[in-house]
Amino acid sequence: MSDNDRTPSVLTPASRAALAHYRKRAEECRADGCIAALMAALTWDALADELEAFGETSEHHEGQGELL
Repeated sequence: MSDNDRTPSVLTPASRAALAHYRKRAEECRADGCIAALMAALTWDALADELEAFGETSEHHEGQGELL
């Protein structure tokens, strides 16, 4: 994990992929600059934050990747 990677280590590979996707989509939306895109960026950030919080507050559960 790099210094820039904020992905909690307890997340499954599928969860890490989803988190990276959410962060990328947020960056793309912010780059667009229009109000609708900025609102979409907030949504993607919120999804990523929720996924990170899930990883930080829970133990690894069997099937976690299937749920996400």
